[in-house]
Amino acid sequence: MKFVQTIDLAKQAKGVAFKKRAPTCIKKIQDIAIKTAQCEDVQIGEDVNLYVWQKGIRCPPRKIRVQIDVKEQDNIKIAVVSLVDVESFKGLQQEKNE
Repeated sequence: MKFVQTIDLAKQAKGVAFKKRAPTCIKKIQDIAIKTAQCEDVQIGEDVNLYVWQKGIRCPPRKIRVQIDVKEQDNIKIAVVSLVDVESFKGLQQEKNE
């Protein structure tokens, strides 16, 4: 199963200390992936990690478009999160493919 969705990182990082913003955004991406895919384990792709950390710990991007692939290994569901490159976030909807 695949999910493609936009995550508003500015909303997730609001009110968080400057030196904790990028790590908090990574944790929130994991939480959203667990809730969306209904699984126990999440693997964040290297491209997502680099995109969040590209401006440093203080200034993560405002939004990110991710694809969540659900895979099953040994009766355990694993969500693999990867980056989707988009020019603009305007008018994008959440997509679900089975």
